[in-house]
Formats: sequence, structure tokens, C-alpha cells
Amino acid sequence: PTTDALRAEGRAAYKAVDDAGVGIKPEAFAEWRKGLVDTLRGRGMDELPGQGSLTPMSARASQIANEMETAMAPEASAALPFRALDQLRRHAGTASGNMANKTDSAVGSEMIAQIDDFVNRLGPDEIAYGDVETLQTMLPKARDVWARMSRSQTIDDAMDASENYLSGGSSGIRNQFSRILKNPKLARGFSDA
Repeated sequence: PTTDALRAEGRAAYKAVDDAGVGIKPEAFAEWRKGLVDTLRGRGMDELPGQGSLTPMSARASQIANEMETAMAPEASAALPFRALDQLRRHAGTASGNMANKTDSAVGSEMIAQIDDFVNRLGPDEIAYGDVETLQTMLPKARDVWARMSRSQTIDDAMDASENYLSGGSSGIRNQFSRILKNPKLARGFSDA
């Protein structure tokens, strides 16, 4: 499929996730977050956010999770929309992509794994509203399609950029693909083949 077709399929899958309308109970999120912080500390997370931290990006993601819990605490009927948890996962993704800081990257990757595990094991007792089964079914599909679209877009961009080389298109393609292969952040989405 083309990049545009994958983008449309991914948007439709994410719309189904949004339409599931899942809200997570504050006590379920709080219990999970406590276990998350303990796990991340064991992986080397330095909780000091900012430039003085050994793991600034993952510490910030952990701090955001704490802020989410704190914001729900005063309201008895509060629930965490799944969209907020998915946004937290994106913050963890920023940390996991920090190739210059291996510890930060490892902690961010662990945080993503913990979030995914939490979502996969959510039960009816842990949600305030919404269709958790649809969420759990459609979310992996949406992420898979979006990852395929992202890789396809990277290849399309490389092919388009190769046309601008004075030494010819084939030289441009070689240079663009070499750039992808040599950049760990760009190459990590692709298989060895």
C-alpha cells in the first residue's frame, strides 16, 4: 500500500480507538504508576527532571504521570481518558529515542513496555467508562499501521530527495539510504533485511 493509504488506514484505526471512549479509574492508574516508578528506579531512572538529571527525558515522563495522578486526586468521579495515557506513552517515546543517553533510552523503552502491559491487562473493574475490548483490539493494529506508514514515509522522502542530487538519481538514492542506515534513530524502525 502507498504511504497515503497507510495513513488513511491508521487514522481510521485510531478513530476506532478514540470511539471506544475508555476512561481509567484513578485508583487503577495510581496503583499502576507506583509500580511503574519502582520499576523505572530499578532500571536507573534519576527522578530529578531537567538538565541536571542523568535521565532527563524519562524523569520528565515520570513527572507527567505523577501530575496526571495528582490532577485526578481531588475529584471523586475523575477518570483518566485513554488519550492522556497515550500522550504519556509519546513522552516515554521521546526518552526511548534519546540515542545519546543509553540509560534514558532504556528507561523510556521500559516505560513504553509498562504502559502497553497496563493497557493490555485493563479489566472492567479498572475502567470508569468505555469499551476496553475494542481499545485492546484496535490499538495494536493502529500502532502497527502507523509504524508501517512512518517507515513508508521515510522511504518516500529519501526517494524524493534523491532527485535533487547533481550527480544523478542513483547516487542520491544511495546517499539517502546510507543516511537512513547510519542513523540509529531512523534505522531502528526497519528490520535487518
